[in-house]
Amino acid sequence: MEARNKEQGPAPSASGSGGTIITYPAAEYVTLVEILERTVSHEEFQEAAQAAVSRLEDEGVRELVTIRFCGEPDSSEVGALPTFRIGGA
Repeated sequence: MEARNKEQGPAPSASGSGGTIITYPAAEYVTLVEILERTVSHEEFQEAAQAAVSRLEDEGVRELVTIRFCGEPDSSEVGALPTFRIGGA
C-alpha cells in the first residue's frame, strides 16, 4: 500500500523512490511498528486504512508525518508504520 504523507513545518523533500527524506534531526521523530492480523479481504482492509488516514488528516493530527501500511493480498498480516514528529516547534 502507498505511504501517505502529511507535511508540517518545512516540507520534507520526496526522494525519487516514492519515500520521504526527513530533513529534521532523527531525534525529533519516532516511528512505531505494528503487525496487524487482517481478518477481512485485502481490498476491505485497504479501504478501511485509507479511511482511517483520511480521518487523521481531517482531524488535524499535526504530529503525524507519514504512515505506511505494508501487506500482500495473500497474507493475513499487515504492517503499520506511522512516523510522528516529537521534537521542536
